[in-house]
Amino acid sequence: MAEEVFENFEKQIKSKACLAKFAADQIIPFVTLCHQKCEFTVQEITKHLKTNIWVVEKFIKGKFTIDEENKKITWSGYKI
Repeated sequence: MAEEVFENFEKQIKSKACLAKFAADQIIPFVTLCHQKCEFTVQEITKHLKTNIWVVEKFIKGKFTIDEENKKITWSGYKI
C-alpha cells in the first residue's frame, strides 16, 4: 500500500500540475465563485472532472474550457 501511495505522489510531483486528479473535480463548483477568468492545471483530465464540469455548467452562467493537450482547465467567469 505504501508503495502505491508513493508512486501516486511521485506522479503528481513529476506532472507539475496544480491539482491532483482526485482533487480537480472537487474544486469546480468553487471556481465558479470567481467572477473573472481562472486557469489551473491538473494531473489528469478524468471522466469525473468532465462530468462535474458538465453538471456545473447546467446551473451556472459561465463556461469552462478543457485543454486536453496541456491538461489545463479555464473558467471564463461571468458577470452578475
